This record gives sequence, C-alpha cells and structure tokens, in this order.
Amino acid sequence: MGVSGLTVVWLLACTGPQDTGPTDTVAHETAHETGDTAAALVPYVCPQGGDFATIQAALDATDGDVTLSLCPARFQENVVTGARSVTLTSTAGGDTTWLDAGRNGPAITSTGESSVLTLVGISVRNGVGGGVVAEGTVSATGVYWYDSDGPAVQARQVEVGDGRIGGEGVVAETLLVSGTLWEGEGDFSTGDVDGKNVTLVQTGLGSLGVGGAMVNAIVVGAFAEWAGDLRYTDVWGSTQTLGVGSFSADPLFEAGTEYTLSAGSPCVDAGEGQDADGTPADLGWAAL
Repeated sequence: MGVSGLTVVWLLACTGPQDTGPTDTVAHETAHETGDTAAALVPYVCPQGGDFATIQAALDATDGDVTLSLCPARFQENVVTGARSVTLTSTAGGDTTWLDAGRNGPAITSTGESSVLTLVGISVRNGVGGGVVAEGTVSATGVYWYDSDGPAVQARQVEVGDGRIGGEGVVAETLLVSGTLWEGEGDFSTGDVDGKNVTLVQTGLGSLGVGGAMVNAIVVGAFAEWAGDLRYTDVWGSTQTLGVGSFSADPLFEAGTEYTLSAGSPCVDAGEGQDADGTPADLGWAAL
C-alpha cells in the first residue's frame, strides 16, 4: 500500500503551534511571593515581563549548567549553548512555545561531547543544517520538530519521548524513542534504534536505522530492510524480517486524526504488555 492511501493530517501539526505571543508572568511572580526558592531562581525567559527577553541573553548571563523556563511565545533565535548542560522547558507546551531558527542556521547548536541539552514542550522549526545540532546528548520530551532543512536533531545520543517529527529524521549513534510520531522522507535514524510505541510513516525512500529493536510499533512506507528486531510491530509497505508478534496489515488509521487507530484496526490489542484498562497493549505512538 502506498502512503498516499492514508488520511494524512500531519499538515495540521506542520502549521505549527498557535503564536499566542507573550503572556503574563503570574506563575513566575507567584514563586517569588510564596517562597518557592527553586522555582524563583530558574531564569524566566519571555519577550515581555521575563528575567530575560531572549534565550541567548539568558545563556550569556549565566555560567555552568542552567535551566530556563520559557513563556508561551515565538523565540526567533539561533541559540548557541556552549559545552554545558542546558534545559529549556516551556510553561505551556509545544503547541504554544516556538523556537524558530528563521532559516539562519540550526535553532540550537550545542558544543562539546559532554554537553547535555534537554528540551521539554517546545516546537523547533525553520532550521538550516538541522533543527538541533549537538556534539553530546539531546533529550526531548513533548517536542515538535518540523520545517527544517536537515535532520530534526543531530547528536551523539538522542532520546525522544512524546514527540512529533516532520521531515528528515535523526542523525545519531543511538536513538531512544517512545510515544513518538515521525512522518517524513529519508532515513528515520542513522544509528541504532531502541523504540517503543512509535508510528513511522515513510513518504519516500529510506532506512529505519542500523540496528536495535522496536516493540509495539507501526511502520508504514518504503523502508529498506532493517537488521534490527521488530517485535509486536505492524509493518505495511516494506519487506522486513518480522519478529515475535509482528505482522503485515493495513493499520487502518482513524480518518481525520494524527494516525490514531480505528476500532477495527489490527493494531488494537496486538501489542506486548497491557494498557491501563488491563487489555493487551495497542501499537503505535497514540497508545501511550
């Protein structure tokens, strides 16, 4: 089956989060008033009313490892973190908080093999040469990657959870991924993949990665044969060596959704383990 036969609603995600603009600083101010020292000491980055108006300004003003709290806004920057551990976390999530590279390079560049970049609830878009380019480790939760010229993220090790990737995949020696949707063209990963409850939709030609294992996954499209272990996985559209519990069938995604399963999908109750209601686990990213 060709990918064109699917109801593709990724366009909704690719339009990006709603640009709500700067918001108030109630949560930040409350932390000061209530004596929540830990929260109050985390620099708050917001174009209006923040400790800093830009992410780069906050990084330039701090030494060593740092955590920054971002308000819902569009940050049009090309951030350079340096060789340290940096955490960027949104107060409202990836559908409201943009990091837009403006086609001027990567959105974030992190140097140093020991560096650790952690992203929580942010949309990364419009990078050139990649969305995030790092020499160390990148960990991303609730992050949307799209509209970049180059891989979504490039690093030595990448961990992605509860995320969405549109366009090119990941360049890494090791990719740990769960609860994530990827729709794109080319290689999903250039290294080993350890995946659980992922939905991969290939719109062109490419590979899944070098090796590793996937469980409770859905793999759709023209992927080259993978050397890894596919367990309890639905593979539709490419020839793969199927492991325990795996099969090949149209996943029957629900129309008008981001690849969630219809009631009649063969991927329902087809996984390893159990859902919260005690039934066998479903396959794909939407099951988590």
